[in-house]
Amino acid sequence: RSFETYTWAAGLAQATRHAHVFVTTAVPTIHPVLAAKQAVTIDHISGGRFGLNVVAGWNSHEVAMFGLEQLPHAARYALTDEWMTLIEALWTREGEFDFHGEYFDAPRCYAEPKPLQRPRPPIMSAGVSPAGRRFAARHADMNFILAPNLDAARETVADVKRIAREDYGREVEVWGN
Repeated sequence: RSFETYTWAAGLAQATRHAHVFVTTAVPTIHPVLAAKQAVTIDHISGGRFGLNVVAGWNSHEVAMFGLEQLPHAARYALTDEWMTLIEALWTREGEFDFHGEYFDAPRCYAEPKPLQRPRPPIMSAGVSPAGRRFAARHADMNFILAPNLDAARETVADVKRIAREDYGREVEVWGN
């Protein structure tokens, strides 16, 4: 059981002064232009206390409720990469632009206002597979992992951080339980 996360986060953000609220989004279930606008709205309501948890859509039942078929693992991450690329462009680019990808077409798209947080709100992911690690290294500020033991956790943390640094010139926090 769970509430719809964007509405929940907007209400929680309005009702609190210090909590940082994260929305969890199953990427196949929401168009990136709508997600970008909803996220900015919550970022403004919260005064910059918003974050986005991006989920590639592992839950086949949830995806099926939207009349969609679950994509193969690698395709889910390709879709998620394109989804996040468009959102980041909407959050940072000025004026209209055309976006044409494999999964999304957004002609003459734009988003105003921009997020309060610069360059954008924090992005969370939970990628352990090779595709998940690469997505997190490219887009996430924090990547949550599950590992069977400390040695596997150390290896995953080192790999995500290495990919982020070497391939994208950025740093990523890696969290675990």
